[in-house]
Amino acid sequence: MIKQKTLLLLTIFQLSSCAYISFSDSLPLMKAAIVGFENIPVTIEEFENNKYSFIVAKFDRGQEARMILSQINARGIETWVGPKGVKIFILNGRVLKTEGFDHDYEVIDWTDLDMGSEQTNLVILSKPKAMFKRSLFLDLPQETFIDFHFEGSIETTVVQENIYFHELSYRKQNFYWFGNDGKIKRTRQFINPKLPQLTIDFFYKY
Repeated sequence: MIKQKTLLLLTIFQLSSCAYISFSDSLPLMKAAIVGFENIPVTIEEFENNKYSFIVAKFDRGQEARMILSQINARGIETWVGPKGVKIFILNGRVLKTEGFDHDYEVIDWTDLDMGSEQTNLVILSKPKAMFKRSLFLDLPQETFIDFHFEGSIETTVVQENIYFHELSYRKQNFYWFGNDGKIKRTRQFINPKLPQLTIDFFYKY
């Protein structure tokens, strides 16, 4: 079983990339998307009453917010839409790109990444123009349990992603938890050196 999960995760993490979100831009987005609660688990009734897949996103020390899944392209990249047409593009839990923010970010040269190997990407900031070189290294997956909303304690496979921004001498670790079906359940990642850690929980309706 572990071997099968490892092979699945090797496929899942073929596309490696990074995106930034300005904290000053994202806070109004998060507040606008609030559905009337703070740090309250999703219930089975809430999940069943939602027509569309949604994510629960939260910066450390911030409130939780909802964004709705708009589409999935041929490569599996998901477009999650918030207020005023703001979009976040995610692949298997990893934020790839933002659109509609005052400051948008996008990876411009991502390449395949295997477990236990390293790669270097360039990420670009649109306003003001800036480019950063960032290295990634994926640790081998491990089995663990997480407490996940109405599902309670569930078995997952977690992958740690070590990141390093060369110009900033900035090192952090991102984490991705996958369920037994191979789908992303939760991620905790640093998408901008100036931002707190972002946690996203995923609820799929298909």
